[in-house]
Amino acid sequence: DKLLIKPSVISAAYPYQAVNTNPDFLDALLRILFEKGIKKENIIVAEQALLGSDSMDAASKSGILGVCNQNGINFVDISKGPFEEIESNGYKFNIFKEVLDRKIINAPVMKTNFQLGISGATENLSRLVDEKTQRDMYFDNIDETLPKMAKAIKNMITIADATNGMQGQGPLAFGEPAFLNLVLASKDAAALDMSFCEI
Repeated sequence: DKLLIKPSVISAAYPYQAVNTNPDFLDALLRILFEKGIKKENIIVAEQALLGSDSMDAASKSGILGVCNQNGINFVDISKGPFEEIESNGYKFNIFKEVLDRKIINAPVMKTNFQLGISGATENLSRLVDEKTQRDMYFDNIDETLPKMAKAIKNMITIADATNGMQGQGPLAFGEPAFLNLVLASKDAAALDMSFCEI
């Protein structure tokens, strides 16, 4: 099986800040996949940083790029594409083409977000699209458009990093690690987010 692991690497921040998926979490996930017989050449880790940020710089400082290199896994900058236009529930958007050909492991870090409430499983999927679609999504009606896009992604499971997690007014300005020591998993990203809110 060909896999795409989608961590959350939104900004150039150190692992202890809990802004991005923890590199130890990604390393453990990769080791489990290898133990289950998934070949390294069939896995990519793909992400793009927040609009205006450098994805490779964020991946490097967060430790995610180092884990990929140590395990012989390609890190792919989604912002470079290619993208393909698809439609879901009447909403057209340009999605990273690899999403259509692979099984997806959505691997967000669970954190608070002063604009959205939380940045979790559902929000992490918003960076699987091109910059124009992201801008349209965020400045149009993200509560409507993001769920429509998420429904178009088939063969996906979320395995979420709440080992640290974040509380407060996250993720970039006034958030702080929550030290939850949890891993959450679900085939329903929205249900996982709801469970995180309750926690």
